[in-house]
Amino acid sequence: MASEDQRSIEAELFIPMFLIDGIREAVEVARSLEIDCSKVGEQADSLCQMLFFASSIASATPIYQHPLRRILAEVSKNLSRALKFVRKNTGILRHFTIITSSNFQEIYDLLDASLADLNWIITVFEYCSSNQVSIAVGLPPIAAKNPILSLVWSLIASIQMGTLSNRIEAAKELASFAFENDRNKRIIVEEGGISPLLKLLQEGPNFDAQTAAAWVLCSLATDQDAVQKIVGELGIPIIVQVLTNSALRVQVHVANLISIMAENNAVAQEEFGRENAISSLVSLLSFVPSKAKLKSSRSPNFRSLPAINEDLELNSSMQYREEKENGNPDMKLKLRINCSKALWMLLRGSASNSKRIIETKGLFYLAKHIDGKKEEFQLNCLMSVMEIAKAAEFDTDIQAALKINSDAIKAVVDQLLKVLEEENRSSFRIAAIKSIGSLAVIFPQKKTRVIDLLVEELDENSPEIAIEAIIALGKFACSENYLSAKHSKAIVRLNGVPPLMRLIKVNENSMLHGLILLSYLALHKKCSGALEKAKVLSALEVAAQSSLARNPLLEKLIPKAIYHLKLYQAGIEPNLYRISSGKSAGKVGLKTYTILGCSSV
Repeated sequence: MASEDQRSIEAELFIPMFLIDGIREAVEVARSLEIDCSKVGEQADSLCQMLFFASSIASATPIYQHPLRRILAEVSKNLSRALKFVRKNTGILRHFTIITSSNFQEIYDLLDASLADLNWIITVFEYCSSNQVSIAVGLPPIAAKNPILSLVWSLIASIQMGTLSNRIEAAKELASFAFENDRNKRIIVEEGGISPLLKLLQEGPNFDAQTAAAWVLCSLATDQDAVQKIVGELGIPIIVQVLTNSALRVQVHVANLISIMAENNAVAQEEFGRENAISSLVSLLSFVPSKAKLKSSRSPNFRSLPAINEDLELNSSMQYREEKENGNPDMKLKLRINCSKALWMLLRGSASNSKRIIETKGLFYLAKHIDGKKEEFQLNCLMSVMEIAKAAEFDTDIQAALKINSDAIKAVVDQLLKVLEEENRSSFRIAAIKSIGSLAVIFPQKKTRVIDLLVEELDENSPEIAIEAIIALGKFACSENYLSAKHSKAIVRLNGVPPLMRLIKVNENSMLHGLILLSYLALHKKCSGALEKAKVLSALEVAAQSSLARNPLLEKLIPKAIYHLKLYQAGIEPNLYRISSGKSAGKVGLKTYTILGCSSV
């Protein structure tokens, strides 16, 4: 029984065949009326022969159907116009119709175009089944207004139907073509290029073929629609399988493909997590030579003897090449870099994938690799840790899994602090500071070294780094942190207030976060002395009248902070009084304060 694709092609072939029969009958009628439509009949006969030939190719071997479908639709449209024309000149209206040579010429041209289109696609199919390297077979009329279309068709046809060397060369050319612009990528996707590329990636049958397929998919995966198509074609399980089982050189490209897809599509990001890509990537962070066995050649049906010999020749050197690549330090490093980047992209903004990596030993390996001299690899690992920390900040399940006394967290914290102590590169320092801030809730009171290092960052010459340090300290001092009082006291004791007061004058961003941190500190009596000395109350009162006070968080914090600092100035214990708007506190001899926008404290 024919497959669904074959049935649909046969159905589409039926339409032009039916129209050709109609033209033949109409031409016979025209001859009896001494009207010369013989050339139309001859063209219809030629089209019939070519359609039979195309049908035999389609039934003998799986073909690339997109161009054939488009051409068959155009052929049917042209045949329909030809049939109407002949019937119009042989029916009852012929006496009222003026027939000119240009009328006939228009029909001749249409049918000639159909003949040329069919000849082109048949030639492409013949090239693909031969051992020819070149697939440049001219431009079909159907693609005259869009020449790129014929190039894409011929390349995809070669990838799907060609000999091994042709498939590899076509894949490389298609990759270069896709890198040129987004329009080319869309054409490749729309014309069905994803499916044969995934098949080439999965089946090979050698490293060069898989590498070429991965290269094209990487170039396409920067486009959202292309990634969605890969997902829809069930490409993610294939990609994970190839990552797990292939040779090193292929893994390098496949890890890069995962990174690009996860970066550009949230659906792909989660699908990779569900397909256990994270476990495979973690295992590859520390390189282990591939154990993948060489695949035997595919069935020789419908393949030429030269193509089979070519496969055998290529496969004979594969084991030697694999052993050579496994001993290549540069290749190993590239694999680590791509795997770490893929993990970063899979973890970015994904709590579910963060939970998955915590379930493995991934967090420990990431921490281990932050320490080293391979800049890109280190930074990718650090950014991955940062994403896990960000997920933990808002997910109690992840917080529960990240115990401060676990070996993995100890390793993470030690590396983050080491970055702050020894690293000069801003990108590293900022990622470490953000990670520490997100993990603030898990730090115990005795970890004052963390606060000390963050306070030191307030004197950093880079405003960007200083602002990140303020934000991180704010997460230690905020009311949601159950150790906020202890951490706030440590910030003040370590002389963090003076640099804060300087930073709120640098720019609006540093002012915003600086005021938030100062407000948190002001909520604790043991910090009030240092805040009074630094004239924080005056700064808060000025800020309360500025546009920054409309910030939702500051709108709540500043009145409370002002209230506490004024109570401290008056020598009043805040917990002894209940404040009601516009009414006295109710204690003789003590000054009453009206706190705008502040509920009982």
